[in-house]
Amino acid sequence: MIETLVGAIALVPLVLLVIWLGKVQSVRQAGIAASRLLAFECTVRVKDCASEAGQATLADELRRRSFSRVDTQVLSSERLGDDPEAGQRNALWVDRGNRPLLERFSDVGIRIDRERFDAGASLAQSRAGGLVSDAAALLADRAGPGRFGLRIEEGLVDAKVQIALSRNRQSTSFLTQLDSIPLKIRAHTAILTDAWNASGPRADSERSVESRVNLGKQILTAYESTLDARYLPVRGFISLMNMIGLEPTGDEFTYHQADVDLVPADRRSTGVSVPDYWLGPRDGSRSDVLDGGGL
Repeated sequence: MIETLVGAIALVPLVLLVIWLGKVQSVRQAGIAASRLLAFECTVRVKDCASEAGQATLADELRRRSFSRVDTQVLSSERLGDDPEAGQRNALWVDRGNRPLLERFSDVGIRIDRERFDAGASLAQSRAGGLVSDAAALLADRAGPGRFGLRIEEGLVDAKVQIALSRNRQSTSFLTQLDSIPLKIRAHTAILTDAWNASGPRADSERSVESRVNLGKQILTAYESTLDARYLPVRGFISLMNMIGLEPTGDEFTYHQADVDLVPADRRSTGVSVPDYWLGPRDGSRSDVLDGGGL
């Protein structure tokens, strides 16, 4: 009996500790999943991730999806209160007194940081200081992606989630101290959200191909004039080949004109219906034709 008593004194707290660690590990896994969900939401909801109001909405959705009951149906428009009922909580995340480890849903917080993903500029800045960084930024604006509105300063998003467990509990008793340990569990996922993908071909937004090309044209007007001069002999040679019959389709070549909606004939599969605007300019007007000289 004495040996059993001594063994129980050592083993019973160990068993309780293992159960408690299992519950904490479950919360940690939920935090990791939540950070991944938040990061991938930023790939399609860029404006929400960039604004405070949007981040508040994302936080509410995240608490509902990742920290409520695991068998609850996911509804985007449904929100949970800060102190939901026991039936809406994760049944595993409770202490020995059946009190929730996650006391309030507001104890789950998010933070979204935008970082550079330009490895070259970052390395130069770390080795040579801010002067090289400023020169690299100027170069990117004048002779790099910045001239087309493609910024690389904030393309990498780091989505962070923090969960506070047993936040307001305090205990001086040895028997209940394990149930009252305040913990902060953090998880983060970094993802490249701005891959410079265009929103569409036409000038419906600043991220369209046409808008970016037009922006580049405003900056590269002088350079494009030199391209015209250097390309003039090639155009003359094509016209000459057309006149003597060696290039019978030479007159169909339209210099400086490109339709971003045009699908080449060899790319069209038979039996598949495509919108009319995929097959060429809609009305032949200048607004439907892109000037490709800046690409």
